[in-house]
Amino acid sequence: MRYLSESIVVGARHGKANGNSSFEVDLTRIGHRETLLASAIIIAAPVNAASEILKGVSDKFAAPFARIEYAPLAVVAAGYRAIWFATQGNGFGFLVPRSEGLRVLGTVWNSSLFPERAPRKHGLFHQLCRRRH
Repeated sequence: MRYLSESIVVGARHGKANGNSSFEVDLTRIGHRETLLASAIIIAAPVNAASEILKGVSDKFAAPFARIEYAPLAVVAAGYRAIWFATQGNGFGFLVPRSEGLRVLGTVWNSSLFPERAPRKHGLFHQLCRRRH
């Protein structure tokens, strides 16, 4: 069995792709230049970086990517040991009304919704915060 994690490239800082039925991806990660051959790629990067990477494939990405707007939002993930809290989050989480004047929009108790997202006797939550422009 081959696991997807063997095929995932993380921490790449720069790259470009050229390809027809396959992609030849030139990238630099951890200070080393590499060329990878792939039948498909998934780019999880800011849209301006994705546009630059895909420039070698086609110029058609630049215009639609330029129209994408970002929400001024930051997501903070936090893991914790269950013994650190008297009670565990049970449910979705909570939202904070704008009238409270806080930068925190709300918190999602991920491990309550999806127990497999945290190890046994641990928890995970994501907090959504307003970013300044």
